[in-house]
Amino acid sequence: VRRTAIRTLGLTEDARAVQALLRAAFEDPDPVNRGEAVTYLGLSMSPDEAIAWARSGLDRESDPEVRACWMEFAKESR
Repeated sequence: VRRTAIRTLGLTEDARAVQALLRAAFEDPDPVNRGEAVTYLGLSMSPDEAIAWARSGLDRESDPEVRACWMEFAKESR
């Protein structure tokens, strides 16, 4: 259910969804959901914001698959 909510928020491209997606990217207990949130964050952020959040995500994330999502997020934001 959380993954569906993350996708719905991500597809709205509404700036208000960014805070909820960030919360999911950093706090969701399921790494799959965190990675999904990272993927959708790129739709709603400027490149400068995205790079700053990607750095923070990489500093905080230990799951290798979610770290890969943050790396891809940073690469696509340039």
